[in-house]
Formats: sequence, structure tokens, C-alpha cells
Amino acid sequence: MIIDRLNPRKLIWSAIILMVMGVAIPFLMVIHVLDPLLRWNSTIYLILNFVAYFFQILGFILGIIGIAIYTRRNKHRE
Repeated sequence: MIIDRLNPRKLIWSAIILMVMGVAIPFLMVIHVLDPLLRWNSTIYLILNFVAYFFQILGFILGIIGIAIYTRRNKHRE
């Protein structure tokens, strides 16, 4: 099965990175770091919002899967 071949630590770290990016992108928009990019095309603002939301949701799901795999493997060791 695919889940048995996944490394839970890599999943958890990728989830952390995705969730941090999902928070950092809107934060950079709020403090106006991305203003030159956003002034160029207003649809980029909407796309960045969806990307940030997608990163947060995907990071949350990968984190839950990684923790579930990690606890399942450690439960079988005992």
C-alpha cells in the first residue's frame, strides 16, 4: 500500500512548511511587501489568496496523515 511506503517525518515537515507558507503569503500582503507585484495585475491578489488557502489546507491534511502514520508505526513496535 502507498501509505506504508511514505515517510511520516517528511510528511510532517512538508506540512509544517506548507502551513508556514500559507500564513506568510497573506502576512506579506498585509505589510505591503508584495505591492509591486499586486499593482501589476489585480487578479494575482486573488490567486495568491487561493494559493495561501490551498497551502494551509494541504499542510493540515498532510500533517494529519503524517501523524497518523507515525503513531500507527510506533504502535506496532510495542
